[in-house]
Amino acid sequence: MDPQKQRLTIVLLSGAALLLIAILVGKAMGDRVMTRVTEQGLTGAGTTLLVSPAPAAPGAVPYGPNWKRTQVLAAAPDPGFPDPRVPPVPLPTPQPTPKSTPRPVVKTPTPIPIPTMSVEPVPTFAPSPSPSPTGSPGASASPRASAQPSAPIGPQPPPP
Repeated sequence: MDPQKQRLTIVLLSGAALLLIAILVGKAMGDRVMTRVTEQGLTGAGTTLLVSPAPAAPGAVPYGPNWKRTQVLAAAPDPGFPDPRVPPVPLPTPQPTPKSTPRPVVKTPTPIPIPTMSVEPVPTFAPSPSPSPTGSPGASASPRASAQPSAPIGPQPPPP
């Protein structure tokens, strides 16, 4: 047999044997603990917790018409899983909501549009002549501005 395969077989067999030994030791330890707990519980030695039911409400009859609600349980009920024997308590009726009176509608008149800009033409001024060197050909080609304002664009209001 190949030495590599022989080593692998030995490792696997020793691991299986170790696992079986651990299981047997754990079982023996569990049996020992359970035996001691049982012996202490029978003799009363040691500290043991005793579960006792909560005292019943004073005046509660054990077998009356309301026995489902007065029966003492060993454990607290889970609110997520209520006892199916006990019918649920109906919710209290909600208070009626106060009715609010609507505000009266106040009608405001539509404002009359008033123009905010002046309709008079904006005065224009002739541009100042720019300084130009003497003897240049562009000096005589500059346009002259008129001193008269230009006519406004758009409808004109009647003169007063």
